Amino acid sequence: MLKIPFFRIGAWKHPLYGDIEGTQSKFNCFINNFKNNVLQQKPFVRIGHLKDRSDTVNKTDIKAIVKDMVQEGDTLYAVCEPQSSDIENLIKYKQYRYASAEYVENYFDKSTGKNVGAVLKGIGLTNEPFLTHLPDNIQVDKIYLDYINKDKGDGKNMNEFIKALSQFLDALTEKLKASPSALANSNTTSKLSDTNTDYKKLADEDVLALGGTITEDGRYHIHVRGD
Repeated sequence: MLKIPFFRIGAWKHPLYGDIEGTQSKFNCFINNFKNNVLQQKPFVRIGHLKDRSDTVNKTDIKAIVKDMVQEGDTLYAVCEPQSSDIENLIKYKQYRYASAEYVENYFDKSTGKNVGAVLKGIGLTNEPFLTHLPDNIQVDKIYLDYINKDKGDGKNMNEFIKALSQFLDALTEKLKASPSALANSNTTSKLSDTNTDYKKLADEDVLALGGTITEDGRYHIHVRGD
């Protein structure tokens, strides 16, 4: 998965488009309109921007599809599913560090004719974005998407995930640093002092003891809501 920052709170003056503002109200519109599928198709990611605006999506080389939007601090991110084999490496190796949003400030819903505010239509990857101080595009593990997909709309889901992950790592670190006598009094049956310690088994048992689960392919999942 790809995590692409495409807007942040701030103000800029564009030589062609005039004043550009990133506000919480605009962020709320982006997120709500995406979740309500106002565009009636998923926004997509491509390399750069189309010069010829008459081009259609069918002529666009789609590199990724936006699967979700999340706000972290003053930045709005698109979480995207790659659609080509090269896009992850282009981002991993910093060939395209930033992103530029293609959006409509006041979008009229085609079904209702109502002005619903800001709608993201696409994202162009670039090394020269107009918006300043955007974070880098990055890769994220699928577990990130698993957690944001559980969002109940309160905006706290990722904070809870990060908090739970931090607590899990702290607890696991303490167990790994523990003395053999401390481990003997815990629910973990394997000991770090054993000559033939099964470290995978030790980690698995610690994950389960801390309330997590282990998938068939060996991924660890930490539950922050009990669901």
